[in-house]
Amino acid sequence: MPHRTHSRGSTSCCRSQVYSIEPLAAHHNLDGFDCGQEALNRFLIRHAWVNQRAQSSRTYVGLKGDVVVGFHTLVVGSVRPEEAPQRISRGLAHHPIPLMVLARLAVCRQHQGEGLGAGLLKDAIRRTLAAAEIARIRALAVHAKDDNARGFYAHFGFRPSPSDPLHLFVLLKDLRA
Repeated sequence: MPHRTHSRGSTSCCRSQVYSIEPLAAHHNLDGFDCGQEALNRFLIRHAWVNQRAQSSRTYVGLKGDVVVGFHTLVVGSVRPEEAPQRISRGLAHHPIPLMVLARLAVCRQHQGEGLGAGLLKDAIRRTLAAAEIARIRALAVHAKDDNARGFYAHFGFRPSPSDPLHLFVLLKDLRA
């Protein structure tokens, strides 16, 4: 289980606060992380490390000093063409569309409103674009928890699925532009 941290990742500047983002590791201390949503807290504290060790997801933590102040989790996935916005499925055979899923993103309460959520999203986008160079990925998807989260992702160019307005997608070519 993760415990303590030593900062060794990329850095991001959020409203004059400097944070680093690195892969979740055993030394990270997750005790006391509280984003205000119990399901996200529970995922980070109980499941993120287990899932990562099982190679079913990869979690990255945002650090301020040695304190975990946010995280995002990436998994690979696919979507059926009829569940994706037309722009995502246009021009493809009727097969599942490969994508990266931003499975979780959260910022602890004390640091909400400092721009860390946007920094974590930009980090997830950067990592997705890098992965797409190895194994082609057409889009980045997110399953927003509520309308507030949907609005956050829409601000960054994500568009809703025709089957569920809380399932959002953005083409990687749009992220590269």
